[in-house]
Amino acid sequence: QEQLIQTEKLAAVGTLAYGIAHEFNNILAGMMANAELGLITREPEQVKECFETIVESSQRASSITNNLLAFARQKEARKELIDLTEPLKNVLSITRRELEKHNVELIEKFKSIPKIYCDPGQFSEVFLNMITNARDAMHPKGGTLTVQIEPAGDNIQVVFKDTGCGIPDSIKNKIFEPFVTTKGALGKSEIPGTGLGLFLSYGIIDGYKGKIEVDTKVGKGTKF
Repeated sequence: QEQLIQTEKLAAVGTLAYGIAHEFNNILAGMMANAELGLITREPEQVKECFETIVESSQRASSITNNLLAFARQKEARKELIDLTEPLKNVLSITRRELEKHNVELIEKFKSIPKIYCDPGQFSEVFLNMITNARDAMHPKGGTLTVQIEPAGDNIQVVFKDTGCGIPDSIKNKIFEPFVTTKGALGKSEIPGTGLGLFLSYGIIDGYKGKIEVDTKVGKGTKF
């Protein structure tokens, strides 16, 4: 079971490769441009600004790497006080190109939320699963994915709403069980999948005493 779960996680990392490569190229291009400008300028203030930009870019790259490593490896949860918007934005930044490639329009609706103690790698895993499922549900035509985060009483609510095919009634009540899927060999589909993504996501959210709710209609879309 542990090997299957790890396989699912590494398969999900594979889907990020395109977005990560593009994101790192952007970061490196910005760093190189500022380094070159810093070498030729004679203005101390401008040199300082170049260094500040390079440091910020380095921190951004480090954040992406750490999130990816935390997501990919097997380890104990390491909780820290964070704004959940940070891992959400991080995952969106490295999946944005993948969504564009599949003709998915991304709409972001973020409101200010309180910080919570959690493992950002675990939540990155949940967010990636939701985004990947939404992308696959809109294959091959594409559609719109709306991602929303906001306070909800004493809780924080994150919403992923797609305009895809919806979840069939035959499995709607079993989607959080392992190996229940419309993808891969189990779902008789060419789209890769093992049926463990939602199962893992449910376990993570349940561990934080949270809940995942789903509203879906065949042919109309799904909201998690």
